[in-house]
Amino acid sequence: MARRALREVLGREVTSTLVYDAPHNLIWEPDGAEPRYLHRKGATPAGGPDGEGGAFSYTGDPVIIPGSMGDSSWVLAGAGHAALLASACHGAGRSLTRGRSAHTDEDVYRRAVEKLHVVTPLDPDAPHVRRRRDILAKYHQRMKEEAPYAYKPITPVVRSVEEAGIARRVARLWPLVTVKG
Repeated sequence: MARRALREVLGREVTSTLVYDAPHNLIWEPDGAEPRYLHRKGATPAGGPDGEGGAFSYTGDPVIIPGSMGDSSWVLAGAGHAALLASACHGAGRSLTRGRSAHTDEDVYRRAVEKLHVVTPLDPDAPHVRRRRDILAKYHQRMKEEAPYAYKPITPVVRSVEEAGIARRVARLWPLVTVKG
């Protein structure tokens, strides 16, 4: 979606390269002699340095802990903590359920998102959309569900991950634009 948007704006083909895929909520095939499957629910791989010459053998697996539309995300380097199955959390989690956040007061919602840059397939300011109250109501409900106040702060979570020896901080990423598809 991002490549397509850039192609349309720039008027030329845009290419990209996948640097790392940090899957979460997957079941992993056994890699050893024991036939045990590893199910990471809300967690991501955090393998440590292994010295075997792989892409991340010196640093450990990249661990991406996303923030929210209004909070930073973090890139960490996994430590391969065996007792934790070389896994790390995938975010801080919600502070409000989707249902509760969708019913948040309009003023609270507007203040929370007024400085955010959110790109969606729907332009709520387009003349033909502004006349459709049903579409706008659904759009704002979805935005409320994902608004920054619906999520816990990320920094305390990242600090605890580092203090527990699960991964070490590498970079903090601040959101400039949020793409919701």
